[in-house]
This record gives sequence, structure tokens and C-alpha cells, in this order.
Amino acid sequence: MGTYRGAVDVFTKIVRNEGPLALYKGATPPAVGWAAIDSVLLGSLHNYRLFLVRHGLSEPTPTTGIPRLTLMGHGIAGLFAGWTSTLIATPIELLKGSVPGLKP
Repeated sequence: MGTYRGAVDVFTKIVRNEGPLALYKGATPPAVGWAAIDSVLLGSLHNYRLFLVRHGLSEPTPTTGIPRLTLMGHGIAGLFAGWTSTLIATPIELLKGSVPGLKP
């Protein structure tokens, strides 16, 4: 039989023996990676939206007449932002999986 009797037993033993902060050991490296990937995603989404508004994929706002991105424009911007994020994140994730020193 193993060291623990279940998930609740693991939780209580870790908190009792090492303190509640021990539950977050090893969380920093993945969180930093996710933050970097999300910043690429959101930054590229913003820039794709601006590009599409400036190049004619806009409509006037009903009350003020200020140009805004169409629904299709939002979809296209999201699609390209996702592709951009994937193109940057996938090689990094592959490296982390294949190089032993980069594993969290």
C-alpha cells in the first residue's frame, strides 16, 4: 500500500508537516510561462484588432458614429492572435518537454 490513503490524506499531511504554502511548491515556473504566453496572446489580439479597424473591417457606432470592429473582425483578430500565440508557445513547450533541465 502507498504512503497516502487518498487526496484528502495527502492534503492534510502536507499542510500539517510542511505548512499551507507547501501546496504551492513548483507553481512559479509554470505561472511565469503562462503569463508570458498570455501576454503574447493579448498583445497580438489588441494589435490585430487595431489593424483590422484601420483597414476597413469596421462599422460606425450607432449613437456616436465612432468606428468599431465588426463581429467578424473580432473573430478574425481572435483567430490570428491564437495562431500567433501557438506559433510562439509550441516550440517553447516542446523544448521544456525534451530538455530535462527545463522541466518544472
